[in-house]
Amino acid sequence: MPTFAGMSLPVASLDRSLPFYESLGFTTEVRNGRFALLRLGAGTLGLLELGDAVERDSGRLRAFVQVELLADDLDELYADFIARGVPVSGPPRDRGFERQLQLRDPDGFTVEFADRSPRQSGAGGRPPGSGGPVLLTYDSGTGGRGQGCSVGRRDSTI
Repeated sequence: MPTFAGMSLPVASLDRSLPFYESLGFTTEVRNGRFALLRLGAGTLGLLELGDAVERDSGRLRAFVQVELLADDLDELYADFIARGVPVSGPPRDRGFERQLQLRDPDGFTVEFADRSPRQSGAGGRPPGSGGPVLLTYDSGTGGRGQGCSVGRRDSTI
């Protein structure tokens, strides 16, 4: 069965984006010219430096791209981010279907940490009508950036 390995994002500056993602726990495995490959657990995040083209060409689509991560203790993670000066949008919040913490990367992409233990609403610990745990996030946008919704499996298998 296929396994999700990672994703890539366009960024304006690797020098600005790498320290941000490293502050979230990613490690840089490769940096080659305008590309860097970061790792967090089994997943990777590629960053491709495109300079001013990122703002000019992807501004409207930015709100539809979201890096989604799981965490065991959102309150502890939030306190750690505050202590280290990592800019967060606000404290963790309960959205009814999940508890989450959001922040924006230096290029305006949403980074969301969801509670590793999702709310259980169906029999057998699964949401009704699903074959397994589902991650559903909705970004109402800030500063006129728009709205976005993404649905994905909580595990890494497609």
